[in-house]
Amino acid sequence: RVGLDRSSVTNALRLLHLHESMQQLVRDGLLSLGQAKALAGLADRDLQAVLAKRAAAEGWSVRQVEAAVRKAGDGAADTGSKAPTTGRADSRPALLRDLEEQIGRQLQTKVRVRSGRKKGTGSITIEFYSLDQFDSLLARLGVETE
Repeated sequence: RVGLDRSSVTNALRLLHLHESMQQLVRDGLLSLGQAKALAGLADRDLQAVLAKRAAAEGWSVRQVEAAVRKAGDGAADTGSKAPTTGRADSRPALLRDLEEQIGRQLQTKVRVRSGRKKGTGSITIEFYSLDQFDSLLARLGVETE
């Protein structure tokens, strides 16, 4: 009757049972619905909040959040460790990874820095998850639109 699949409605209702701080991260676009859904699988609400904040701050993917939830479910959660890995080694230079982390932390979103083929060239990809977050990013970068 509402034009959505039953599973979509069920998932949305599950998210209402998350801690208010996590709901706010989703509203602000700092945490995706997929990430929040994965975190909802944790019974420990304090651990949910800690992982949600880290996922938002460090720009974890949904798969990384799921890996952290699995690790926490095994009783081996170490909230002081690095982000969960995706199973493949990151062969990019440490400088680029460090730049991504620093810029991402300042902009509060996931950032990807890639070097170009020619020395001294490259690109920066800044992700956003809502129009409000996009506007906030533009303001932080000092971009004025007409």
